[in-house]
Amino acid sequence: MTAQTPRRPVAVTVGRRGTLSPALQDVWDRLWPQLGHRIVEGDPEGTLPDLAQWFGREAPLVLDIGFGNGAATLSLAEQLPDHNVIGVERYKPGLAQLLQSLGERGVANVRLLRTDATGLLDRLAPGSVAMVRVLFPDPWPKTRHHKRRLVNLWTVSQIAERLCVGGVLHVATDDANYAEAIAGSLADEPRLVALPAERSVPSRPTTAFEARAQRAGRSVTEFVVSKRTTGSGHEPGND
Repeated sequence: MTAQTPRRPVAVTVGRRGTLSPALQDVWDRLWPQLGHRIVEGDPEGTLPDLAQWFGREAPLVLDIGFGNGAATLSLAEQLPDHNVIGVERYKPGLAQLLQSLGERGVANVRLLRTDATGLLDRLAPGSVAMVRVLFPDPWPKTRHHKRRLVNLWTVSQIAERLCVGGVLHVATDDANYAEAIAGSLADEPRLVALPAERSVPSRPTTAFEARAQRAGRSVTEFVVSKRTTGSGHEPGND
C-alpha cells in the first residue's frame, strides 16, 4: 500500500448555524449553560472544561463526533451509563434536539461540545479516551474537496494517540470511495487493529443519513478497530 502523507482536514463552517424553533430555543436557554460548551474554531486560547468537574465524576470518556440529531448519541449514553459521553457537533439545531432528548429522558452522562472535531483532539491528553465514534461523516465526494474529509490518516493518527490501550474507534460510511480511503488510513496506522470477534460495540438506531442511504440502495461500510497492546497481531479491517 502506498504511504499517505498525514494532512490535517480543512475545517468546514459553511451551513453550520441554523435557527431554532421557540420550543428548542427555550430548551437551549435552560440546558446549554449546564450541558454545553463552545470552542470557537481557530481559537488557540479556547479550552475544554475540566471534565471531572463538568460531569461531576471520573469515568471512561467516549466521543461521538458529528451526531446529527443526537438519537444515536442518546442510545449510546443509555447503554453506557458508567461512561462520560461527549457529543461533538457544529449544527445548533442538532445540539438543541439532543439537549431536548436528554432532558426528556433524564440522561445525565452526556455533555455537548460545539466545535470542530480536529480542534477537540488537539486538546485531549494521550490515552484519555475509551471510544471514538464517527457515524456517516460528510463524504465530500468531489476530489477537490477530499481535503475536507474528517476521517483521514491525520485524524486516525490523532485518535490512535488519544485512545487508551484497548480503546475503540468505530466509523461508518455509505460512500464507497470514502470507505476505501478510510480503510487505507486505518491500514497505515500501526497502533490500531481489528476489534477481536469476542468484543462488540454498542448497538445503535438507524440514523437519518443511513436511512437515506438505504432508500438510495447504497450499502453501509462499518469499521471497528481498537488500540493494540504492544506486540499484538492482526491488521485493521471492517465488519
